[in-house]
Amino acid sequence: MSSLLAQFGSEFSKLADYLVASEGSATMSTPCPCGKAPRSVRCKECTAQDPVCKDCFLKSHESMPFHFAEVWNGTFFDRTSQATLGRVINLGHGGHKCPKVFPAMQPLLLDVVQLNGLHACKVHYCKCEGAGKNWEQLMQINLFPGTISKTATAYSFETLKHFDLLSSVSKTPALEYELPTATWPPWSYRRKRPRREL
Repeated sequence: MSSLLAQFGSEFSKLADYLVASEGSATMSTPCPCGKAPRSVRCKECTAQDPVCKDCFLKSHESMPFHFAEVWNGTFFDRTSQATLGRVINLGHGGHKCPKVFPAMQPLLLDVVQLNGLHACKVHYCKCEGAGKNWEQLMQINLFPGTISKTATAYSFETLKHFDLLSSVSKTPALEYELPTATWPPWSYRRKRPRREL
């Protein structure tokens, strides 16, 4: 065994303890720092991983709508999109709802393919004159629309750049491309997709 691996061997039990501890939290269900609700949601993509209440999570992630939320279900953390917590992505007004979007207007559903997985999102597009079509508003926030009319899927520029690099270097065809990080549950996007013969 190399000396580098031997270093890990002597600390294996501590390393295992840290890995197991990362699946839970000692502060779970204690009061959130805001004092309004118990801690129940965390983000494993941020360096600060202490759980907070739902409202504090949404507030701290206003500019990070594509980080997954992990919600404590009483037994373990369940990974979900921010839309299930009430996140609505508002376009055209710096994250604030467009004044021409009335309370009765329901947000539109949008699946966003990001490097860390597939996000089911809710979106309010800006209705102001000159705001541009829905697909144009998506392009302004670095999301490439899957279609021009009635866009229901968008791809982050980051994902497209990753695909471009991968296809250029390894000649991977589009039908074989999969997200580089594990989606959750891990088997959900690994099903064999029907292939259309050309």
